[in-house]
Amino acid sequence: MATGDTFFRKAVRAQLRGDLARAGELYRRALEVHPQRADIWANFALLVAQSGELDDAFEAIQRARSLAPDDAGVRERFAAVLSRAGRCAEAVEVWRALLAEDPRNTRTLCALCGDLSAIGLHGDVIELIDDAQAGGIADARCKLQRAFAYLMTGDYAKGFADFEFRLEAGHGALPKAMPVPHWAGEPLAGKRLLIYPDQGLGDDLSMARFLPELIRADASVTLLARPPLRRLFGSFDPRLAVAASVEDARCFDFTVAAGSLPHCLGVAETGPPPPAKLNVPAEARPAFETVAMRYSKKLRIGFCWTGNLTWPANYRRSVSPDMFRPLSAFDGVQLFSLYKGDDQKALARTGMLEHVVDLGSQFDDLADTAAAIEVMDLVITTDTVIPHLAATLDTPVWLLLSYESFWMYGQFSERAPWYPSLTLFRQHSPGDWQGVMQRVTDALSELLHGAGPRGPSVIPMP
Repeated sequence: MATGDTFFRKAVRAQLRGDLARAGELYRRALEVHPQRADIWANFALLVAQSGELDDAFEAIQRARSLAPDDAGVRERFAAVLSRAGRCAEAVEVWRALLAEDPRNTRTLCALCGDLSAIGLHGDVIELIDDAQAGGIADARCKLQRAFAYLMTGDYAKGFADFEFRLEAGHGALPKAMPVPHWAGEPLAGKRLLIYPDQGLGDDLSMARFLPELIRADASVTLLARPPLRRLFGSFDPRLAVAASVEDARCFDFTVAAGSLPHCLGVAETGPPPPAKLNVPAEARPAFETVAMRYSKKLRIGFCWTGNLTWPANYRRSVSPDMFRPLSAFDGVQLFSLYKGDDQKALARTGMLEHVVDLGSQFDDLADTAAAIEVMDLVITTDTVIPHLAATLDTPVWLLLSYESFWMYGQFSERAPWYPSLTLFRQHSPGDWQGVMQRVTDALSELLHGAGPRGPSVIPMP
């Protein structure tokens, strides 16, 4: 017969593998047996927060705190729930107290740095990790936190040097081991170089800006591309070989992860190279050109509300598709969903399907997405692969950013040096998507005022 401890252990395992529904059921059964166990209540609180039920999460964590107010594990989960709720400044205070009690706890240090970054205190992160490194306790996860702080503030040399610790820190993944030397910036003339992906699809698109420099170096370059990008990269440059897999990497002189290209090649003080010039495959265009013709008298706006649901921090960058409803009310505007993924049913669930044209369900890969974006007048999206792709195609993009944004978009500006066609709409406080969408709605109203049926040729900043 299963005991409360058995239910607890099974719940933790289910939570770790991402089966939140099963974990919740098991935690509840464990609590029926052990209602006075603070550790079970604390873990359950974090699970409920991960599910987005923040009121219930705070109720559960307060129960845990009442049972064991000084327990370090309970306090850690309290800070994690605060962070999940966007109350990062409060979480920082809890993490600082925990770190003061256990200064060599790198897990606590990294959690503290994550919340410091979330409230824009990147200098504090750098100082903390510098001190930890001087004390001999800064591991790869710590250095990765410092990398993001440097990158956010535009110190690309130091940032990308620290970013080399990302794989050791568990950030990203590599294909099977490559039994050839890793390229570290050596001359490439006459050499065969294999580039393999190690981050997300948006990162692959962003790092493609460094491919022309490699090709100009008279290297024979092969790009290992994942299925969604293979067709799009295949039309990039005839001198670039695009492969789905590599049977024997020994035919190459060097291999390099795409995320290491800025470190190996360097980023000029004047800024990064421009985005890659991608060519939309001709066979992908006709279906979406037909869509453009059908709505030729309207301002065509493509939108996307979420990214990869399996990414742990996706909740911070995502909204409901219903948030775009006010935009559909404008005369002369037609919305098109560019989303393809596991949240597809959200369009119908929120009632938005009757207000938009769902293009995403027609996409086979990102070449189709690119063909659809090419016939849009404007793309409005959260931070997914879509803004990387649209900006690479030089389509005007209004990017909706959480308070803690990706390093590539910097801290405060409405423009991003890595993507000139982006206009950034930032949260003014953690979780304030309503404020962001109000500014987007106001900007769209201004855009449409006095404009012709296709809108002005220049999309203004908010």
